[in-house]
Amino acid sequence: MSRDVLTTAAASWDAFAREDIDRDASSSENASKTLENARAGTRRARARKRFAVGDAPRASTRDALKSTSVVERPGERTTASEQAIERAMEGNLLFAELDAASRRRVADAMMPMYVGENDVVIAQGDDECERFYIIESGEASVMKNEVGKRTSLSTDSANETTRTESLGQSKSVVYDPATATCVATLGPGRGFGELALLYACPRSATIVAQTPMKLWTLHSSAFKAIKHSVAKREAMDVLDLFERVELFNALSEQQLITISNAARRETYEARDEVFRQGDPGHCFYIIERGEVSVRVNGAEVVKLSRGDFFGERALVNNEPRAATIYAMTEVSCLVLNRQTFVSMLGSIEEARCFAGLAECPILAPLSDVQLTDIAGEMRMCSYVRNDVVFHENAMGDAFYVIIDGQFSVTTSTSKDPIATLNRGQYFGELALLRKDKRAATITCVSNRAKVAFMTKSAFEKKMGNLDVLRKAWRFETLSKVPILSKLSPEEIQNLAEELTDVSFRANETVIKQGESGDAMFILESGEVEVIDEKTLNTSGDPKLLCKLGPSSYFGELGLLNSDPRAATVRVPNRATVLVITRRVFEQHLGSLKEILKRNANELYAKIGGPAHRKPVTATLDELETVGFLGVGSFGRVTLVSYQGETYALKEIGKAQVVSRGLVEHVWREKETMAQCDSPFLVNLHRTYVNEKSIFMLMDKVLGGELFTYLQMRNAPLPEAHGKFYAACVVSAFEYLHDRNIIYRDLKPENLLISTNGYLKVTDFSFAKKLQKGQKTFTLCGTPQYLAPEQVQQVGHNRAVDWWALGVLIYELVNGLPPFNQDDDYARYKAINDVSFHFSPKNAPAFRSVVSGLLLRLPAGRLGMGKSGARDIKQHPWFADVNWSAMAQQRARAPYIPRVDDISDLRHFVDTGDAVPGLSSRWGHYVSVGRFADF
Repeated sequence: MSRDVLTTAAASWDAFAREDIDRDASSSENASKTLENARAGTRRARARKRFAVGDAPRASTRDALKSTSVVERPGERTTASEQAIERAMEGNLLFAELDAASRRRVADAMMPMYVGENDVVIAQGDDECERFYIIESGEASVMKNEVGKRTSLSTDSANETTRTESLGQSKSVVYDPATATCVATLGPGRGFGELALLYACPRSATIVAQTPMKLWTLHSSAFKAIKHSVAKREAMDVLDLFERVELFNALSEQQLITISNAARRETYEARDEVFRQGDPGHCFYIIERGEVSVRVNGAEVVKLSRGDFFGERALVNNEPRAATIYAMTEVSCLVLNRQTFVSMLGSIEEARCFAGLAECPILAPLSDVQLTDIAGEMRMCSYVRNDVVFHENAMGDAFYVIIDGQFSVTTSTSKDPIATLNRGQYFGELALLRKDKRAATITCVSNRAKVAFMTKSAFEKKMGNLDVLRKAWRFETLSKVPILSKLSPEEIQNLAEELTDVSFRANETVIKQGESGDAMFILESGEVEVIDEKTLNTSGDPKLLCKLGPSSYFGELGLLNSDPRAATVRVPNRATVLVITRRVFEQHLGSLKEILKRNANELYAKIGGPAHRKPVTATLDELETVGFLGVGSFGRVTLVSYQGETYALKEIGKAQVVSRGLVEHVWREKETMAQCDSPFLVNLHRTYVNEKSIFMLMDKVLGGELFTYLQMRNAPLPEAHGKFYAACVVSAFEYLHDRNIIYRDLKPENLLISTNGYLKVTDFSFAKKLQKGQKTFTLCGTPQYLAPEQVQQVGHNRAVDWWALGVLIYELVNGLPPFNQDDDYARYKAINDVSFHFSPKNAPAFRSVVSGLLLRLPAGRLGMGKSGARDIKQHPWFADVNWSAMAQQRARAPYIPRVDDISDLRHFVDTGDAVPGLSSRWGHYVSVGRFADF
C-alpha cells in the first residue's frame, strides 16, 4: 500500500508539473522525455503559485518538553505497543535522524487513544491537525474525496507568502462519506498523519475505523521539542569534543562551531580497522563512543576512548598514517576531512592567523573574507627559546600572529615581563598603520615557536593602505547619516579624520537615557544594545529596543542640540566605538549647523529604514492610493503616491497577527528590513500604525514577479538568462549574509523585476538575524525549496539559502524544481536523500554549480566556505558574469518589462477578492500596546 495516500498534505501548491521525474529513469533519453513531457501541457498548472509553510505557534518548547514525561496507565503500554510504535517509526524519514535513546523519548511522549468501529479519526480538509497516529490494534480505511480545483494565478498574493495555509487543495474539499472512495487499508504497526509533525496543514485524507482500534498519538509540539533538544544537545556535545583537541585551542568559537558542524559520523564494528599504518592520511577522528587500539608495527602502544582523537596530522599535512587504528569495541567517531577543513578555514596555520586577525581592533573595518585573504598571505617564521622577534625602539614594519609557542613582552622600564602571549594572540599591529618605534621587546620563551607575519608593504600590496581603508570605511558610514546628508564629500572626509576610537568592556554604558547629548557614535567592532529604561518588558526588565552591529551609528542628534538621550546604549561584551563631539563638529562645520538644524525635523520623521535614503515624511493619511499590487493571507499591498513619487504599501491586520501568535514575527520582519539597503532588495522606507492595521512603506517594483514572467514563456530560460537572475540573488544573499541575516523563502514568486530588468528580493516574512555559529529551528519556507536540515528539524543557518539558490537555478533552466513530487512525503524523502536528476541538455558547469549547492551536508555547500559567496561567484558557471557591473547594475538584463510611468500597474491584476488578514473573522482588535512603537 502506498504511503502517498496517507501523507499528501492537501495536494501541494506545485507550480510547475503534475508528473514526477524519476531519478532512476532507465536512460538519459527517457529522462529527457520525462522532462519535456512534464513541461508540455502543464503551463496552466504552472500558473499556480506555491505558498510557503511555517510553524504555527503552538505549545511552548518548555511546556512541550513537560509533555514528554508520560505517566502510563496500568496495562496500557505492552510489548505489542512497543512493537507497533517501533515498526511505525522505522523507515519514516521524520524519525531517521534520531538515535535509539531519542526514539525512546518520542515513544514515551505518545499517549493512548481508543476509537470505536466507524469512528472518524481524522477528516479530510480538517485544518486542526497537530497529531501523528500509530495503530497498535484494529484496522482503518483511508477515504478520499475528489480534490477540488486549485486557485488560479490571479487570486494569489503578488508580494506575500502565506503561513500554515493549504499547500494547494481547496479548503472546500472536506470529508463526505457519501462520495468518499476507499483507497487503502491500514493495520497494526502503521502510522498516519505524520506531516502534522512538520507544520499545520489540512488533512489530505480521512481515516475511518473499521474495527475498534487502539492508537498511540504524538503531539507536534512534543515531537519538535524533542527534536530540537536532541539537536542542540548533540551540537553541544560535538563542540565540546572539538574544544578538547589541543590542535584547535587557538581557534575562535566560531571556527570551532564551523568545523564541528562539518564533521560526519562514522561507525565501526569490533575488530574493524579504521585505517592501516602507511595508508594515505586524509581525515581526522574524534572518538564519540567505544575504544580503539593504536598499533605500530603490530604492537599496541596505547588505547583510546571517548574524547580522544587520532589522525590529526592529516589536517596539517598529507603524511602517511604512522599507526594502525583497530576497533576494540563498536566505535562511533566524528570525522573531519582535510579538504573540508581547508575549504572552510584554510590550513591550520591560516585558521590560527584568522582567529588572531579577527581579534585585532585596527582590522575591525575589514570583512571576514578580507581577513581570510590576509591570513592566506602571511608568511611563517620559526623561533627557539630566547630568540628575540624585535627589540624595543626598533622601527616596526611587520605584524605578527602566534601560531605555536609562547612569547614574553618586556620594556626597559620594567624588570619583569609585562605580558605573556600565547598561541592565537597577535602583536606589532600598529606597524600596519605607520612606521614607528616598537614600544616593547618580544622574546620567545618556549622551546620552539612559530609565528605568522606580514609586513606593512605586503599588506598594502594586498589590501591597500590600512589607514586609507579605515578612513574609507568611516567615510562610507558617515555618508549614511541623515543629518549629514547636506555635507559635501570633502566635509564628510574632514569629519572622518576627526573620529576618535574608544574601547568599552562588557556591561559598560556608552550613553545613558536622559543625559544631555553632545556627541555622535559609530560602532567599529562588537555589538551594543539599545534599551528603553522607562519601559519594562513582561519580566520587569528595561525594554530592549534593538541590537546594533559594526557600521551602525547612534546619538547623532547630539551634534545638533543637548536634548536628553532617548535611550541607553550598553555594551553586552566588548566593543570599539568611534566618537565625534559637537565641539569638533562645530570647529570644522560650524557654518552649516543652522542648515542642519533647519532640516533635522524633516529628516527625522519616523522612517524605520536605511539612513541615507531620502526620508518619506508623509503621514498615513497623506498617502494616496494608486492601485492594487497584491493580496495575501495577512493583508494587501497597494501602490500609493506622495509628492510625485510612488511606493508599495503593505497592510497587515493586527487581529490576525495576534490571533496567530505572530507579533514577534512581524516585529522581526520590520527590524530586519530596517537594517538593509541594497539595490537587490525591496527596501523599507518607514512604517505606520492605525487602530486595525500596521503598514510598511517599501520600494515599488513595477515589472512584476519573475514567476509571472516565467509563465509568459513557452520554454524554460536559456542558461545565460537564468545565470543573470541567479547572479542577482547571489548579490542579494551576499548582502544579507554579511549582516548575519538569513532569508529562508527563495522562489520566483518572491523575486520582483525592476524597470531596469534586475531582480529585487521581496517578502522578509521569514528572514531572521542569527549570530555567527547560531542555528534556528523554526520550519519555514516553500516545500519545494526546503533543505534536508529543515525537513529533519535539526537546526539550520544561512546554508538553507544556498540550497534554495541551487533549486532556483535548476528550476529557471529546466522549467521544473528538482524536487517536484505531488506527494509531500515523497518530496521530502527526495529532498532528504538529495534524489534528483539532470536533463541531458544541462551543461557540465551547470550540473556542477547545482550539485555544489544541493549538498546534504550544509557546511559543504558552495558559499559556506571561508570565502563565502565569493566561492559561488568564482564557480565556472558564473565565469562570464561581470560582478562589478552587476553590483552597479550596468550589465545588460535579458528582459526589460514595459513600464510607462511610476504608476503603471499593467503587471498586476486586481481580483477584487476579500483580504483574509483584514476580514472580520479574526474579531475586533483591542490595543494593548503591542505595536505602539512599530
